[in-house]
Amino acid sequence: MPAAVALRAPSPGAVRKPRRASERMRAYRARLDAGVACYSVPVDGEVLDALVRWGWLREDAASDKLAVGRAIGAMVADAVRHR
Repeated sequence: MPAAVALRAPSPGAVRKPRRASERMRAYRARLDAGVACYSVPVDGEVLDALVRWGWLREDAASDKLAVGRAIGAMVADAVRHR
């Protein structure tokens, strides 16, 4: 069984610069226009381990919120397509 993924802070080089409010609003409106909604999902170490084990997330990306969100989104979209 794979070792548990350690929850850790992202490395200093991985921290994104804060965007201006106008840029966030533009991105939000673009998502709405495309029919995409964003949801907050609680994720613990067990969920991260499963995403890595099932191949949806690289272990080194487990502390990257954007990568985790994309992995969850891709997994859900794949489940919908194969239902």
